[in-house]
Amino acid sequence: MAYDATHGFTVQEATNLQVYNDYYQNELDISTAFQTLFDMANTDGPAKQAIIYASNSAGVDATDVFSIVLNGKAEDGSYPDGIIIKILGSMLPFTIDNLLITKIRILTSEDDAAERISVLAFI
Repeated sequence: MAYDATHGFTVQEATNLQVYNDYYQNELDISTAFQTLFDMANTDGPAKQAIIYASNSAGVDATDVFSIVLNGKAEDGSYPDGIIIKILGSMLPFTIDNLLITKIRILTSEDDAAERISVLAFI
C-alpha cells in the first residue's frame, strides 16, 4: 500500500476519512416537473455527499413538499424509480450522506419561479 501522503489517500483511507476530491454545484427554479439537480455524467464520478438547500434570499415556503429521487433512471420523470425521499421546505438544508449518489432529481407540487433550490455535491 504505497502512496505519497502529501498528494493523496488510498481508497480505504478516502472511504474511512470521507475524503472528497471535487465538488459540483447546480441551481434550479422550483418546478412541478422532475428536474435533474445532479447527474454524475457531468462530473468525474458519483457524489459521496450532497447538500440540498434554498438558494435565494426569499427562501422556500416551509410547507412546500419536495420529492427527491436518488439514483433513478427515468430521464423523462414518467416514473420515479430509485430511492424516493419526501421532505418539507422547513427541513432545508438537507444533507444526504453515506451513499454513492449517481443522480438527484427533484420536484414539488407548487410551481414558484421566485423560489430556487440548489445542490452542493461532494465527489
